Amino acid sequence: RAQKKMLQRFEKTNEMLTNVNSLSATRLERAQQDFKKHKQVVDGMKKDLEYIFKKIRQIKGKLANQHPEAYAQATLDSQQIEGEEDDEYDVMIRENKLKESQEETEASAETKSIKEQE
Repeated sequence: RAQKKMLQRFEKTNEMLTNVNSLSATRLERAQQDFKKHKQVVDGMKKDLEYIFKKIRQIKGKLANQHPEAYAQATLDSQQIEGEEDDEYDVMIRENKLKESQEETEASAETKSIKEQE
């Protein structure tokens, strides 16, 4: 009697696991198809961007040849304006370097004044 109950429970569990397995297989297949489509879209976007940047480089080269002074001034201005956007780590690193350089200058000034006193 107990063995029959256990057998029924195992069969029911086995059936549930089979259902879960088949459901997971269909979802995996769907996800793989979606992934393949998204990969194609991203590849297409990459090709488009590469083409755009290639054209931009060509235009910049043409402008640099035709108007070198104006191009040099424009690129200088854009570098000063744009710069790289800092995140909190860059700010922290810059502050630490500034503190270290200030401490070094203070330390060298102290040693210089001590030597002068002697």
